[in-house]
Amino acid sequence: MYSPRFIHCLVSITASIVAGTFLQSTTINSEGSFTNARQSQAQKVQVLSVEFPQQQVPIVRFPRDVYPEIKFSEITQPQIQVQANKHLTIITIPTSLLFECGKHHIAEKAEKALNQVSQAINNRYSGSWLQILGHTDSKGSSKDNLQLSEQRAVAVQQWLSKQHHLNVSMVTTQGYGETQPIVSNTRFDCFERAIARQKNRRIEIVIQKLDHQV
Repeated sequence: MYSPRFIHCLVSITASIVAGTFLQSTTINSEGSFTNARQSQAQKVQVLSVEFPQQQVPIVRFPRDVYPEIKFSEITQPQIQVQANKHLTIITIPTSLLFECGKHHIAEKAEKALNQVSQAINNRYSGSWLQILGHTDSKGSSKDNLQLSEQRAVAVQQWLSKQHHLNVSMVTTQGYGETQPIVSNTRFDCFERAIARQKNRRIEIVIQKLDHQV
C-alpha cells in the first residue's frame, strides 16, 4: 500500500470529494403527554425533505505552481512533460504517442516514448511506488471513455513490466475517462476544441519519491 505521506500529498493536493448532505426534518402534532397508546397514535409525522448524498469524482490536478516543469536527459521527445516537487514526480504522455485512435493496445510507434520514460524511471526512481492514470477527451459516451482510460493505463503498466521488468506490485492503475480535462473540451471553436481534446487525451505516471531521490 502507499505510504501515509504519499496518500496525504496526492489527496490533499489533487483530490477534492464533495458530497451532499442528508437532510431530514419532522413535525409532530400531538396533544397532551405521551403516556398512553391513544395519545401516541395521535402523532402526525411529516418528512419535509430528504436529500441523499451524491458521490463526486475526485478532482485530480497537477498545477505547475505546485509541480514545476523540469527536464530529464533521458526524455527527448518534446511532447512528454515532466513535473516534480519534493514528494512527487509526474510524467505526462499524450496518448497519440502510445495508441491508435480509440484503441487500447500499445502501438508500435509507442516504443520510443515508453523506452525513454522507462529509462528515466529506472535511473532515478528505482524502488518507488507508481500510479498510472488514464484520461480521455469528451467525445463518445462517458462509460466508453472511462473503460478506454482504464484499459490504456493497464496497457502501459503491462508494457513497462514486460519490456523493462517494472515491478507490478509497486504500480497501481486508474482510469478517469473524460472527468479530468486539462483544457475545456467545449468552450472553443472547432479548431481550438480539437487541440484541447488532444491535450486531454493523456497518460500520467505519478511517482512517489523516496527520501533520497530528487
